[in-house]
Amino acid sequence: KVTLDGPKATSLPRVKFRAATDLEVARIRGRWERMEIAYVRKRYPALADRYIEQTRRTLHRVYDRGERDPQLLAELGLTEIDAGNPDGAREFLEAAVLANAPRPRAYFELARLRFQAVPGSAEPATKLTAAETQRILAPLLASRLIEPPLSDAYALMGEIWARSVVPPTNAELAILNEGARLFPTVPVVMLRTIYCNAANGQPAKALALIDTAVRLTRDPAMRKRFENLRDELPALKP
Repeated sequence: KVTLDGPKATSLPRVKFRAATDLEVARIRGRWERMEIAYVRKRYPALADRYIEQTRRTLHRVYDRGERDPQLLAELGLTEIDAGNPDGAREFLEAAVLANAPRPRAYFELARLRFQAVPGSAEPATKLTAAETQRILAPLLASRLIEPPLSDAYALMGEIWARSVVPPTNAELAILNEGARLFPTVPVVMLRTIYCNAANGQPAKALALIDTAVRLTRDPAMRKRFENLRDELPALKP
């Protein structure tokens, strides 16, 4: 017979319940209503505007009374993004990020809007100045401190650094490599990280990322593209 002495049982903490505040109700309901927009737009497009307006009413009910909670601001901005109104989203997202809202997508969407506001940003040949680069990257870098990480944020970082007139530092390149480590099965993240490493004096890292991508990519066409990078990128040729 074996007797094991375990830890003594402790009493569970007593949970105190309270009624949700108007702000909390608006945030929770507004988020769920916003998430319904994409679903309704895809299946019942004629009803999408009705859902957008309902979400706005829910959130603005407290915003118009003076509430400026960071999460509320983020929901307002993301609602306008999902509604296809980026101009209306900008003010809310700027305020949400300034207030350190714990919503990583708000940071990504703000960075994307800042990028799109750069003249000629839709043209791949357009280069970003050092000031433009830092302004766009600022919310993306801040988003790394918030869970969960977003593959879209790392993909956008890769595009910004690839188009900047100022090359990334080793520390900045390490951040991009962090994205490849977190999202090794996301082709756009891997591609942009490979290109940035190859273009900035890190051919060994680029080759290692290619090997990882080839091993983990399930799409045959995408796997072939990764394999071809060894011949396409001059920096990787012996």
